Parts: sequence; structure tokens; C-alpha cells
Amino acid sequence: SCEGGFSVILDRTAFFPEEGGQSADGGKLGGIEVLQVTEDAGVISHILPEPLAIGSKVYGVLNFDERLEKMRIHTAEHILNATMVKMFGCPRSRNAHIEKKKSKCDYILDAEPTEAQIAEIEAKVNEVIGQNLDITIEFMPLAQAGAYVDLSKLPENVSETLRIVKVGDYDACACIGAHVENTSGIGTFKILSHDFAD
Repeated sequence: SCEGGFSVILDRTAFFPEEGGQSADGGKLGGIEVLQVTEDAGVISHILPEPLAIGSKVYGVLNFDERLEKMRIHTAEHILNATMVKMFGCPRSRNAHIEKKKSKCDYILDAEPTEAQIAEIEAKVNEVIGQNLDITIEFMPLAQAGAYVDLSKLPENVSETLRIVKVGDYDACACIGAHVENTSGIGTFKILSHDFAD
């Protein structure tokens, strides 16, 4: 038992834990609703409202519609990050929270973007989405990855091998998240609001 329910650890799982600003997968284990999925020191815990018998075999069912929505939003975040870096010379978002109802990315900028710049950001992200770029994954040694991606946000205990996610030739980023296979799967990107704080 744990705070908020019962922690279930499996020998393998298809459930993505809450990590890197991307919320955890939803679904069921053994017919029981999964409330949360967390990861700590490489161990993935599925939080359920009731316990499962130790040693039992369970069948997991992902809420794939929810997973697909998060994949679309997360892939759009990669394109937004690359666009912000290219337009403003800023680092990738310092933190991101990816949800269906409200996703948020924070950037460190010297000045507040104008309304014209906000429109340009949105247009550029949609232009890249419309190019139907493939999303590819490559594994490379940490020492080599620094020549291709920003390593500044990686945790101290990062692996010696990194998973690099590429959006065509537009973006490359070390990432463990779930992504669509092609930008055509994202849909339309829209900035609903923005603010600037010193």
C-alpha cells in the first residue's frame, strides 16, 4: 500500500510513467483502473485503488486514445521548442506540463514576444507539422550526443547511452517520451494564451 492507493510493480509494462512533463498513461490492470504510474530509480509503479495478489498474472489495457493525444501534444512540444530556439536563441523550455486540457511551456526570454511574433511562432510550428516529417529515434553515446543536442537539462544520473528523438531535420532532442510517427499525426497547433513575467 502507498499514499493514494496500492503500488503494483510488474516484470514489464507498456504504461508510460509521469515523467519529463508528460503525464502518465491511463488504463486498467487486471480490470482495475490505474490511478497513476510513477518511476523511481528505474522502477515503475502502477497505483491502483485496490491491491492485486502478489505473483498474479495481469493483463494491462492502455487507454490508447488518451496516449495518442499525449503523443500528439508532446511531439508538437518538440517542434515548438525548436521554433523558440531558432527564433529567439533561447534554451528549450525550462519546464513543460503536457495535458489534454492545458499544456504549458516556459521559456527564458529577454523580452516579451509581440503579438506578431506569437502569430509567427504558431505559423512556423504549423508549417513544420504540414511538412509530414518522420519522427525517428536513434541511440547514441552520451559523449557523442552533445554535438547534436542540448544536454543541460539531463539528470545527473543519466545513462551513458541517450535516446535521441528527431523531427525530420528540424529538431533533435534527448527524450524518453512517446511521440507520433510523423508530424501529419499531430493536427493543428494553437497558442491559446501567453504571458511574460520578469
